[in-house]
Amino acid sequence: MADHWTILGAGAIGCLWAASLRESGKSCTLILREQRLREIAGKSTHLQPELELADDHRRQLFTIAIADKHHIESPIKRLIVATKARDTLQAVCDIAPHLANDAIVLLLQNGMGSQEAVNTLLEGHNVWAGTTTDGAWKATENPENPARWTVHHAGHGQTWIGPLDPSKAPFSETPLSELMSINRLTIHPCDNIQERLWLKLAINSAINGLTAVYLCRNEELLSCPNRWQQVKDLCEETTHLMTRLKIRCDINLQEQTREVLQRTANNYSSTFQDVSHGRLTELPFINGFLLDQARQVGMELPSHHALMEQLKQQGIH
Repeated sequence: MADHWTILGAGAIGCLWAASLRESGKSCTLILREQRLREIAGKSTHLQPELELADDHRRQLFTIAIADKHHIESPIKRLIVATKARDTLQAVCDIAPHLANDAIVLLLQNGMGSQEAVNTLLEGHNVWAGTTTDGAWKATENPENPARWTVHHAGHGQTWIGPLDPSKAPFSETPLSELMSINRLTIHPCDNIQERLWLKLAINSAINGLTAVYLCRNEELLSCPNRWQQVKDLCEETTHLMTRLKIRCDINLQEQTREVLQRTANNYSSTFQDVSHGRLTELPFINGFLLDQARQVGMELPSHHALMEQLKQQGIH
């Protein structure tokens, strides 16, 4: 189908976008890991995979097509990559042979670094990046019915999408413009996506790692004076680095981070969720990325360095 979407990665964001596409009447396929597809096929051969979308107002159930990299039946023309940052390059490499020559690719990763790596890998393709403030989490799966997932849309946010190569066709002339019709998601085209990626990274770098250290909700970074001081120190260092790198930042990062913590007070960060489930985190692409950028210009970020060391001592990577 010409307007079919393929989503690589069935985590919270991948499932949210898949369910939102289905809610808007669009067709899509979720690409799973090979082992995960085998597990589902082994236990649920008689079941149609289902994706439940829940929010504060209602629950909806959609049938969903699934596949792995070995069972992609036609060239992919519209690809949304919603894998974790550290998994993205290999995951895209695995399905790159299935991309149509005129495929458009949208990357939805936290942090930075993975986007440029994929853009280099897919040279010649039209690669875009997005950053979102939508909140989502997946419920624990029922082992007796692994073909049914539930994703909770915990917070309605904003999504910005922009090209990694500004010379490409404008947003309105690409299939990405079709995403504007998804009522659930608020999507904005963006001419300078790098600035948006930096802003999201800057805020995440002051929140996510600390919530993993203290295993706390976002609100506890505000309510505890010592933790709030750590947040302020991280924001200050990041602001200095962005100034050094000549990256425009028109907001007060500390105040913007405070607003995010207040707005998401009851939320658990994605890093907290990764740690709680024994998964590797995306912090190497968040605080680790900042430390790499600082080293390249001869700067030190002692608060970010101390945070990463503390996480390492706690076995969080």
